[in-house]
Amino acid sequence: MASASATSNPSAPSALKELVEFNTNTQLPIKLNSSNYPAWHKQINSLLIARDLVDSVTGETPCPPQTIGAGASASPNPHFSLWIRQDKLLYLALFGSCDPEARSVMSPTDTSCDAWLALQRAFSNRSRSRAMSLKERLSSISKGTSSISCFMQSIRFIADELALIGHPLDDLDLVIHTLNGLGPSFREIVASVRTRNSPILF
Repeated sequence: MASASATSNPSAPSALKELVEFNTNTQLPIKLNSSNYPAWHKQINSLLIARDLVDSVTGETPCPPQTIGAGASASPNPHFSLWIRQDKLLYLALFGSCDPEARSVMSPTDTSCDAWLALQRAFSNRSRSRAMSLKERLSSISKGTSSISCFMQSIRFIADELALIGHPLDDLDLVIHTLNGLGPSFREIVASVRTRNSPILF
């Protein structure tokens, strides 16, 4: 399944000379859900680029006509059949890389392009909302009564989630959020860290 199989049709256009199949278990291990659209998109877009199939899901390689010629001289277009087969393989790859909720989003669609757009509309906005929510949590996080270890683990957990959805924080951001959340009992330590000549790592 993972390897491409060449078709024997010499008249096929260059973009469709190979019928590409996918093994979703090995090639697409990240399954799309409500919180990981950026990571899923990067995974599948990289695979499409590697297989030279991005244009197929973006609609830039439209379906060719079903027949060649007109009237009595009309004949089946072999490029049409090849395009349909490749599109269904792409559709199955997208379907196999989704969780049940994402599958329900793409189920009403018929082509890989329509499915791609439906998933983008449904999940990209959720990722932005998720990123805003996580950043708000990080900006208001406080040590409170928890231990330093638990407090810093909480910050790291939020940072890891942000990185997963395409909004990574640099080390300076993490240090600033940590210092802001320590509270007045740590003001001397905070002051010494802020006035250091060399930066301190999270």
